[in-house]
Amino acid sequence: MSLNFLLKGGGFALRFLRETIIFFLLLILTHTFVATIIVVDGTSMIPNLKDREIIVLNKLSRNRILKRGEIVVFHYPGDPRRNYIKRVIGLPGEKVEIKDGILYINDIPLKEEYLPPEFRTETPNQSHLKVQEGSYLVLGDNRPGSNDSRYFGPVEQRFIVGTALMSIRFNGFKKLPDFHVFSLPYYPRLEKN
Repeated sequence: MSLNFLLKGGGFALRFLRETIIFFLLLILTHTFVATIIVVDGTSMIPNLKDREIIVLNKLSRNRILKRGEIVVFHYPGDPRRNYIKRVIGLPGEKVEIKDGILYINDIPLKEEYLPPEFRTETPNQSHLKVQEGSYLVLGDNRPGSNDSRYFGPVEQRFIVGTALMSIRFNGFKKLPDFHVFSLPYYPRLEKN
């Protein structure tokens, strides 16, 4: 096969090769900088995320200011090779306190409608802390079974990998998967009782 054949008569082969290379380059760039798929490993986010559930992660969000209630993936500060998935609770500059199983943000109780009423937040160490600028207090939804900011402190922005866009939960081989697009919990305002 001559070069002349590839350039003229074999145009299809060259186009196919070029488009395949472009496709894989775009795929790699998207995976590296825009979005990726991760699998939840563990039960720290039950009941909202289950073990082995698939999450579509928005990597573009890692450098913006996060919002309370967002589900984030971050490099575990104790071992940056490991990723954790938790929910943003405390924002930079806020005082977070845990009293009688209830979270308070700047002395106002936080209503966590995404958790069952029987879930309580207990803390092994400190009952309150100030979230430093550039950091976030993150907690797992399954508070008794979560290694989170109560144990290792707030997570710095530089450790954030991205925010969860949607989850895909498989219900066996005979059913179609459930898709859930994440929205932020609604906090009209933090009210004092």
